[in-house]
Amino acid sequence: MKKIYLLVLISIFISITKVQAYDFTAPDVNGNTIYYNYLGGDSVEVTFMDYNYNSYNGDVVIPSTIDYGTSSFLVKRIGEYAFNLCRTLNSIEIPNSVTSIGTTAFVECYSLASFNVAANNPNYCSIDSVLFSKGQTILIKCPAAKHGAYSIPNTVISFGYTAFAYCSNLTSVSIGSNVSEINDDIFFACTKLNSIIVESTNPNFCSVDGILFNKDCTVLKTFPSAREGKYVIPNEVVNINGYAFNHSKLTNITIPNSVTNIQRNAFHNCTNLNSIILPDSLIELGNGAFINCTNLKSVNIPSKITEVSSWTFGYCSSLQSMDIPMNITTIGDYAFYLCSNLDAVVCRHKTPPLIGTDAFKYISENAVLLVPYDSINAYKNISEYANSFAEIKGFSDIEDITDTTATLKWLPDTAVTQYDINVYTNGTHFAQYLVDGNGQIKSSQRFAPSIYHQKLDTTTSSTEVFVISLNGLSAGTDYNYTIDGTNSQSASIYHEEGSFKTLNEGEEGLFDITSDDPRKQARKILYNGQIYILRGEKVYTLQGQEVE
Repeated sequence: MKKIYLLVLISIFISITKVQAYDFTAPDVNGNTIYYNYLGGDSVEVTFMDYNYNSYNGDVVIPSTIDYGTSSFLVKRIGEYAFNLCRTLNSIEIPNSVTSIGTTAFVECYSLASFNVAANNPNYCSIDSVLFSKGQTILIKCPAAKHGAYSIPNTVISFGYTAFAYCSNLTSVSIGSNVSEINDDIFFACTKLNSIIVESTNPNFCSVDGILFNKDCTVLKTFPSAREGKYVIPNEVVNINGYAFNHSKLTNITIPNSVTNIQRNAFHNCTNLNSIILPDSLIELGNGAFINCTNLKSVNIPSKITEVSSWTFGYCSSLQSMDIPMNITTIGDYAFYLCSNLDAVVCRHKTPPLIGTDAFKYISENAVLLVPYDSINAYKNISEYANSFAEIKGFSDIEDITDTTATLKWLPDTAVTQYDINVYTNGTHFAQYLVDGNGQIKSSQRFAPSIYHQKLDTTTSSTEVFVISLNGLSAGTDYNYTIDGTNSQSASIYHEEGSFKTLNEGEEGLFDITSDDPRKQARKILYNGQIYILRGEKVYTLQGQEVE
C-alpha cells in the first residue's frame, strides 16, 4: 500500500508517545515554532515535532536562512511529512532557498488555503495559491481548502503525489491537452467532486459524462466521489484503476464481463455500497480493493482469482458470510481484518490456502469456518485458522444414515451451473445424479432420489445447502461418493469426495458426540424397546450413564 496508508500503520504500530523528530527549533516572523533537521554542511530541512505530526498551525513563513547558536544555516528542503496532519495550517510561504519538497509534506492539511513561493525560487512557483514546479509542467499540490471549480493550466504535463488529495470542497476539475500522466490517487477523498473534464485534444485521457478514462476508455481512472445512486461501467473498460471509486457515494455498481483487473483500493471507503457482483472475467483483485466498505453485505470471488490480497475486505463490518472458492491459494495479511459481523466462511480448497497475518482478526466471535470434510484437521492445525474461528466444520457430509438410506449434503458454489454426483460401492458405480446450479435434479441412474433445499443451523447464518436423499442402500455396506461441479463454460471448478457406511440391521441413526467424525464414534441402538448409545464396546443411556 502506498504512503497514504503509513498513517494507519503508524497509528497501529507506533506508540503515541512524543518521540522528538527534530534537531533544533526557531520561530518564524509570526512567532510559529519551526522544527529543523541538519542535512550536513550549512543546510537544514523543515521537519515535524514528533510522530503525532500536527506540528504547525496558522500562517507559517519559512525563512531562507536560520541562525542557531553561532552558526547560520540555509533552509534547503521541506522534509517528508513536515506538515502532515496540520489541520489548522492556513498558509505557507516558501523562500527562494528551498530546492526540494518531500512528496508527503502536505498530507491532510484540511485548512490549507494557499502556497506562496518566492518569485526568485529556482525550482518552484505558486499560481492562484497552487504549488507548481518552476516551469508549471508539474502541479505539485493544490491546497486542500480550495473550493469550487478549478482549471489546470495547459502547461501541466504531470502531477505530484496526491496532488488534489483531501480537496474536499472542489466540485469540478478541468484537465488540459498536454497532461500525459495522472497518478492513481490524485483525487483521493475529494468528496464533493462531481465532474472531471478533459480537453478533447488530449491524446492520453478523455472524460465521458464527467468521468475520467484513458483515451480509448479501456481504463476507468476516476469516478467523481460526490455522485450518488447507481452506475453501470461501460463495456469497453478492462481495468478499474487504483482508487477509482474511492469515497464514492454510489449504492450500486455494475461491472461488465470485459473487466479483468481491479487495482488496489479501487473501492476504498465506498460506505454506501451494499453489494457487488464481480464478473467471471476478473483475474486480479488488488490490495485493499474494498477496504472500509462498511455497508457491504454481499460480494463474490470469481473463479480466475487466485489470491485474496492484503486488506481486500478490511473493515467491511457489514459482511456476514464469504464463499472462498477452490481457486484461492493465498489469503493475504489483514484480508478480512475487523469484519466484525463475519460469522460464516466457506473455504472450498482441500489444501488450506496460505494465510497471512491477522487475515481474519476481529471477525465475529462465533464465526464458523466450513471446509471440505476430509480437510478439517488440516485447517485446525494452522493457527491463523484455528485461532480465528469458534468452530471449523465440514461442508460436505453424509447424515441420517440408516441400514438402507443416507442423506448427502453439500454447500453450493455460486459459479457452478451443474453438479455430477456419483456413488460407488466396492469399486462398482452404484448411482449417478446430474443436478443444476439451482439444486434441481436433471437426470439420475439406478434410483430416483428426492432433492430439496434447507437452511444450515444458525451457527452458519443463512448459507444454503443442497440435500439429496439416497435410498435403496444395502445394510452394513461401505460407500464412497464424488461431487464434481462445472461452470457455464463447462470448466471443472468444484470437487468434493467422501465415504460412509450404512448401519447394520437393528441399529438406528447416528449420535453426534465430541468427534471430528461422529460416524466412527457412537451409534444409537434399539434394545428391548429402549434407545441406547453404543460407543466401542460400552453402552450408555441417552443421559450418558453407562449400562452394565
